[in-house]
Order: sequence, then structure tokens, then C-alpha cells
Amino acid sequence: MISTIEHYRRFLDSAPWLEENSLCWTVSRPTGTLPAIADVAGLLSRSGDFTVQELDIAEGPLGYEQEAVVFFEMANDGFFLFQSPGSYIGESPILRSLSLAGCSWNVTWTGSLYASHFSYAETGGIVFTWKGFAGHHAPKPQILEPALTEVEAVYQECQASSIPFDLAAMMAAVDLMSGQGFPLNWAEGARPALIISDPLPRSA
Repeated sequence: MISTIEHYRRFLDSAPWLEENSLCWTVSRPTGTLPAIADVAGLLSRSGDFTVQELDIAEGPLGYEQEAVVFFEMANDGFFLFQSPGSYIGESPILRSLSLAGCSWNVTWTGSLYASHFSYAETGGIVFTWKGFAGHHAPKPQILEPALTEVEAVYQECQASSIPFDLAAMMAAVDLMSGQGFPLNWAEGARPALIISDPLPRSA
């Protein structure tokens, strides 16, 4: 567990602009067949129209200010979405949409405001949220969901090891829960991104 936390600390240190600015990471795991990327795009937009472009992670949505730019990775049993900057994929309507056929975890971070937010959704509903997980302003909520035992375990490990429960720790918890995560060099170079011209409303 400590090794996973240390991995994400190295990941963030290797691309410090992520933690200094903002990032939004959503992992989804369907209970049935893994959706095609066109199906994922359909959950993120009104029309389902999209394009895929290879974009540099560090440049993010540069040149696509009117669209939602969402990097993606498909795995055997799920997929993850990533934005930096941006928080569209962490909005409640999006998490509800993405979790209709399974479950979704989201970590949203705004470094300039030291704002942090974690959410977990199942079968179309938000089951758990923790605002301010990396700060001292909001107490840790009681975690009763069996699917979130790793969050509590990572938190307790941080307490026992006298290390902060920060962005790296929460990303480690999501990795341990979902089985999906970032290779150390993932933020280097270009990755495939969905360009969504008609994203879903942010409030619902």
C-alpha cells in the first residue's frame, strides 16, 4: 500500500504542473461488456458526436477552449478519463451517467485553491462524496461503503506512517479500488483524447 502511495507521489513529482494547477480523474468499471469509445463519448455528450485526437498532456485543451477535452485509456475491465485543467468529468451528472452500468470513482483537484474532492457512484447514483480530503477544514466522513474500504485503509496507513493524506494518497486509493492507474511516465507526451463539442449540462 505504501508503495502505491509512493508511486503516485513520484508520478505527481514527475509532472508538477498537475498538482500545481488542476486535474480531474474518473475511473469507470462496468459490470458487463466493456463499452466502445463511441459509447463512452455518448455518455459525455448530448449528441454522441466526438472526434479523437492525439494531444500533449501538458498542453491539455489548448486550441479547444469551447469543447470538453477528455483524455482516455481503455483497459480489459474498465476505462479511465482524465482532464488537466478541467473538472467536467467530475461533475455529478457525468458520474451518474458513467456509472449507469457499473461504478465510477472520481478525484478532482485544484492546486491553486488547495481544493480536493472525491466521489464514488454506482448504478447511476452518487453514493459517497468527500470534499476537502486533502485539507484540515473538513473532517473525514464515516466510510461505510464496502466498495470504499481501501480509502479508509490508505487513510489509516498515512496516519500510522505520519505522511499526509493528500492527492497522491487518494489517487493510490482509487488505483487499489479500481485496479486501474497511471504508469509513472503517463503524463509525458501525447495521449488519445475525446473532443466533445456538446458536453452535457454541468448541473442536474
